[in-house]
Formats: sequence, C-alpha cells, structure tokens
Amino acid sequence: MSNTLRMTLPAGTTTVLAAPRQFWLATLGAAAVTREWAGKEARTVFRALINEGTVVETRAIRVVARRIETSVARANALVRDARTGVRASVESIATIAARLRERLPVVHARLVVVDRVEDATAIVDRDAHPSFSV
Repeated sequence: MSNTLRMTLPAGTTTVLAAPRQFWLATLGAAAVTREWAGKEARTVFRALINEGTVVETRAIRVVARRIETSVARANALVRDARTGVRASVESIATIAARLRERLPVVHARLVVVDRVEDATAIVDRDAHPSFSV
C-alpha cells in the first residue's frame, strides 16, 4: 500500500469547481462593459435623466403654486368676512348707542363713549389689514 491518498473527482465536478472562476470572469467583463458604457453613453443618459427631472420638477411647482393660490384666496375671503362682521358689529353698537343717546338724558361721559364707538367704525376701516397677496 502507498502512503498517498488518491482522490478521484466524480464526473461533472470540474464544472462545479470552474463556476467561481467563471463568475469572477463575468464580473470583470461587466466592470469593463460598464466602464466603456460610462465613457461613451452615460453622458447622454444622464442628460436625459436631468431633462426628465426638470419636467417633473416644473409640474410639481405648478401644482404647489395652484394650491398656494387657492389657500391665499381662502385666507383673503376669511379676512373679508371677518372685517365685514366686525364692521357690522361696530356699526350696530354705534347705532344703538346713538338711539339711546337721543332717547335718554345723557351725561357728558356717555356722549364721549358713544363718540368713541362711532370713531371705532372709522378705525376699523382705516386700520383694516390689507389682503394677502403672493
């Protein structure tokens, strides 16, 4: 008997042992093709992607701008409604105070209060906040 161990490979194992090397070679080939593609064609693909991104960005900005305009219009309507309500309330109070002043004997202090209420209408008109604008 001999001291050496002989090992025989079953049929088909050479392809199994060659698979890692083939995978390595395929990876190197892919890297080479990618490098070549990056040098020649990547620039045009990259520019096309930039152009598509620009189109998408423009559309998004338009959508956001429309929504902002809608929000501003709603805010302006709310401000108008609030201003109208305050003006109507002040005018109503001033009218009631004027009627009371005509019907009742009033002291000077009450006249000053009524004058201030009537002046409040002018203050609301003068100091009203301007409409929002974009």
